[in-house]
Amino acid sequence: MAAGPSPSDSSKKGKPRSGQAARSRTSTDSSVEEQGLSKGRRIGFTLAAILLPFALLILLEGGLRLVGYGSHPSLIIPVDGYEGYVQAREDVSARYFSSIANLPS
Repeated sequence: MAAGPSPSDSSKKGKPRSGQAARSRTSTDSSVEEQGLSKGRRIGFTLAAILLPFALLILLEGGLRLVGYGSHPSLIIPVDGYEGYVQAREDVSARYFSSIANLPS
């Protein structure tokens, strides 16, 4: 009577046992940690990761200003007939609301 392969036979075919797998993973992890980035490079990459989004936003803002994108109506205007006095523009709310039909007054 022929029996199928026993569970112990599968471990003999080159597959590590559970204890061996855990030991080999631990030794691999420690060697990876030893080969990691130097302290200077790690600081450099961290700074680059933090500053890169800000640099991109500054470049975008500068580019949009160079090409004159968007309007910049002033918030206040001088009052006719009263020197030194200013008042809010009547259409200032259009700056903050997209629908002209329902502008607050």
